Amino acid sequence: MTSVLSGGFRGRRAVALGVTAVALGAVLTAPGATAAAPATISVTPTCGPSSVTLQVTADGVPRGQDLYLLATRPNGDTTFVDSYGDPAGHLADETVLQLGRAPGAWISVHSYGSDAKHAQTWYSVGCAAFAAQPRLLVERPGRQPFAVDLRGFQDGTPVELSTSGVPPVSVTPNADGNFTGTVTFERQPPCGRSTITATQRTADPDPPAPDVEIEFAPTVTPAAAAPPAGETRTVALPITLFCPRLTVTPTALADSALPGPADVAGTGWVPLRPLTLTIDGKPLSTVTPDRVNGDFAGPVRLPRLGCGAHRLEAVQVAQLSKPPVAPLTLRKAAAITVSCTTTFLAVDPAVSTAGMVTTAAGAGFVAGRTVRLEWIGLDVRPLGDAGTATVGAGGTFMITCLVLPNSVLGTRRLRAVEVAAPGDPVAARTGMADLLVVPSSMERGRDQFLERG
Repeated sequence: MTSVLSGGFRGRRAVALGVTAVALGAVLTAPGATAAAPATISVTPTCGPSSVTLQVTADGVPRGQDLYLLATRPNGDTTFVDSYGDPAGHLADETVLQLGRAPGAWISVHSYGSDAKHAQTWYSVGCAAFAAQPRLLVERPGRQPFAVDLRGFQDGTPVELSTSGVPPVSVTPNADGNFTGTVTFERQPPCGRSTITATQRTADPDPPAPDVEIEFAPTVTPAAAAPPAGETRTVALPITLFCPRLTVTPTALADSALPGPADVAGTGWVPLRPLTLTIDGKPLSTVTPDRVNGDFAGPVRLPRLGCGAHRLEAVQVAQLSKPPVAPLTLRKAAAITVSCTTTFLAVDPAVSTAGMVTTAAGAGFVAGRTVRLEWIGLDVRPLGDAGTATVGAGGTFMITCLVLPNSVLGTRRLRAVEVAAPGDPVAARTGMADLLVVPSSMERGRDQFLERG
């Protein structure tokens, strides 16, 4: 098909020219031809750098008749293409619109020589494109930047970028209708799935094309429905904000409960991607969140830990986009506090003579460890070994210790020190007990004899 306007006459007189040309010389379909009702019309666009080609199809139009397509912009400019309704009442043709700055056009099917409009649809210029990165986010405090690329929007008219629960940000496309840059929202969107949307309320600033003064017999131009004054162009992109959570129960453990299990649970992780649990930076186990919500839960065996605070951390590295996009790293930590009982050491008897024995009893020590006992002075000067003992399951031990012969009279201390195995994270514990060394009965008699002498 060729345009009756031969590519040159496009304006408010275009329809008049087309209709008059047919009235003066075109051969119309014989009277009596009927058209299926109601007619339907659809438009499929193909965007180019400065124009859009519309593939127009219609059904239920007059059968076997010469028809024409009319594209009417809001400013009154028209584009005219002659066409044809086949014997089945089907029309297939195309027309080209210059993109300009207008938001769209009415596309309609007409018969020559009459004011009949068989089908009509509004086509919104659909060549606007929107891209933003990142689309997969991990929760963090502060502002959220996006690298934004807008193409094919109306130049000079603001485009509002928005996402759920965050104040929008506006940018203005350049003279080509494009914008490339970084847009920063004051905070992240809500956790989970949402969208980032580019919205532009267009106007039609194109000046009307000049009228084409052609003198023909008066004709009737088909009435066109009033087009909208503007069009809202909206392009939305899905985004996902992962908000991982990690909990451990109980959060406080007695040292006597370790090694032992703790219940560890997570929510909001990347589904079906393994994550690693560590305790104080040392690998503990690997778990895989479920398919639905990225959750996991179950017991995890904790090793023996020292007294005080410890850090249980979950780290997940998930490559969800093709390189060079970096993988997502999700990280969350929970605190565990290990409480330790106070060590206790006592001797019985606590008053003894040199060369005798006393029984040492300890509690609050680490089960299974060896304890070394030694005598020391009040100035911590070592005086001699007192033996070794093994701590029982309840953290206790008992041992008989010799009070060294020739010990100086007065107070000395028995010190018990655990022996920790290499790599054992639990520090060695220490206990102290005082013992008073007194003279024996023989020494007291000798002293009395010397005093009388």
